[in-house]
Amino acid sequence: MFEEMVVSSPNPKKTNKPWTVVISMLFQVAFLSILILIPLIYTEALPKTMMATMLTAPPPPPPPPRPRLPPKSCALSRRRT
Repeated sequence: MFEEMVVSSPNPKKTNKPWTVVISMLFQVAFLSILILIPLIYTEALPKTMMATMLTAPPPPPPPPRPRLPPKSCALSRRRT
């Protein structure tokens, strides 16, 4: 019973149904192509208001704070007077 499941069995059993593989592949390709084409065909089902709000750019960041000027020294004020 488990000999058929092991790939490296001494007596490999060949199936005589290659058409089942072809039919399975065709079914899977058709199913995937339908799943891909449905959203491409029926685009009006998407909510337009939600899509418009999601595509707006965020506001720019605030400008950086100005650097503080050093306080004036007392030595400069004595020269002027």
